[in-house]
Amino acid sequence: MGDVTSNDELQEYLEEYDRDWYIGSEKDPEWGRSVAAGKPTLFSFTHNPVDVSMTYNVLDTTRN
Repeated sequence: MGDVTSNDELQEYLEEYDRDWYIGSEKDPEWGRSVAAGKPTLFSFTHNPVDVSMTYNVLDTTRN
């Protein structure tokens, strides 16, 4: 997402994220549904309570 210069542009960005991205935990059932649906970009995070850390992963199926 670049600089937003109008409300219409912001709306377009938000609609793209809703349509083309999954953002959330790999443990959420929506993760599996998003993979099955072929969402092009999957951004997941996992919390490790032992060492109080977060791991982030991005799977972008639009890049070779």
